[in-house]
Amino acid sequence: MRLAIGATVLAVGLLATGNSGQEREAPHAKAQVMDIPENGKCCLWRLGLTAKGEISHNLGDVYKCPSPEGPPIPTQWGGGSMRLELASAGRKCDESQTIIPPGSTLNARLHTYRRADEFAVLFGEFWIKDPGMKDLFTGRVELVNKINSFPIPRGNEPCDRRDQMEGWLAGTGVKDTKADGYLLRAVFAARTDPGGDGEKMIRYAIGAANLDGALIVCKE
Repeated sequence: MRLAIGATVLAVGLLATGNSGQEREAPHAKAQVMDIPENGKCCLWRLGLTAKGEISHNLGDVYKCPSPEGPPIPTQWGGGSMRLELASAGRKCDESQTIIPPGSTLNARLHTYRRADEFAVLFGEFWIKDPGMKDLFTGRVELVNKINSFPIPRGNEPCDRRDQMEGWLAGTGVKDTKADGYLLRAVFAARTDPGGDGEKMIRYAIGAANLDGALIVCKE
């Protein structure tokens, strides 16, 4: 089966690195996201992956943003990377194992906007690679740090957990691989251990994360 739809190529530039002078990564397959058809015969596979690894980024100089309730908020921008080791969450929750095999990794080049209170938005391009480091999926990732989808009263936790990161991924299978013809849509939720070296090098150790969503393939 093949996707009978057009592709929208992401016009995301090279990684922004603030004042760090960080080297650029070697090129990957072009990151792109294809739209899900509004009608047609599409098939769905449940995607359920666990992940662990690290996000690191370099931030530039502080600038001030207006606050609706008080003094200006110190904010920084910069860029970095994410690398996560992926594993299946089990057959009940994950039907993707023939497409994304055990030992695959999720890699991303990220842009970051981060406030002094650690509230942050991270976004950019991602690549899921098989154990041989061959690209399987490429696409777009957007994450928010210090957020909680189940705050009080729906849950029993605050809306601004320091160690919670959530977001989404939208991707497309790389041509001439086992993922060719598939779309990927997944939500991302992680417990993080924020840290770093000073004010400009920030790291998030990710000991437990989940990617839950769907692989979609449409008949011509």
